[in-house]
Amino acid sequence: MLILRDTASEISNEDPQQSIDFIQSGLQGVSRETLDSFLTRNAQPSQLSPEMQLGVDYILISSDELLQITRQPDWGNVLREKFPNSSGYTMLSRVGFNNALDQAVVYVGNMAGPLMGAGYYYLLEKKNGEWRIRQQVMVWIS
Repeated sequence: MLILRDTASEISNEDPQQSIDFIQSGLQGVSRETLDSFLTRNAQPSQLSPEMQLGVDYILISSDELLQITRQPDWGNVLREKFPNSSGYTMLSRVGFNNALDQAVVYVGNMAGPLMGAGYYYLLEKKNGEWRIRQQVMVWIS
């Protein structure tokens, strides 16, 4: 079971150029158009829709409920007790697209417990009507 934080992650970096430089250095071939869309769409947090078609079962967890759980020292176990068969919680950004809608960038992070997680930027390309991961770059790990 996938547990998703119900709010898309905003870009927390105070210097957008630093984010752009990092993404460009790790995702070769990403267009400036795609990056600009990604940064614009993620300038502010936004609610995820419970009607998203992700291809897997998921539960949206509110930021308040997640905060109550993660304030506990053993929050990874608390989360697994509340949501059996989960492997922590996942954070998503909004997707940035190029104008042709055949290239996209998205951020995905997962936290399985205290000091157990990682976050990635993904570069996706649409070929023959299907989205495929072209590259990924790790942003953080704990």
